Amino acid sequence: MAHEYRLHTGQDIALALPAGAEVFCAAGALRLTTTPSLPGDSPWAGPHHLLPGQGWRTEQAVLLTLEAAQPSRCRVTGTPQASAPSAQPAARKNSLLLWGRRLLGAY
Repeated sequence: MAHEYRLHTGQDIALALPAGAEVFCAAGALRLTTTPSLPGDSPWAGPHHLLPGQGWRTEQAVLLTLEAAQPSRCRVTGTPQASAPSAQPAARKNSLLLWGRRLLGAY
């Protein structure tokens, strides 16, 4: 799930991001400042600057502040959602069990 933000010069936004989230600068220049979101997490040395085409990925859950040094556009992508396991392995297992029972004369 991705969110796009357009920021004017000097405008900032604060975001709570999970571990593995990515910030991508599409246009302009951004300044990133972070603080750990959980007590005891190690602080990240910042601030960090992103120019067009650059991205940054979180290593841990953080509170992130994005500030535009000039009119900017960025995309924030959360961690990928895990897909549900397919039902095919269970169906195959059941068909093999049924085949084995038929082979042994149980059905």
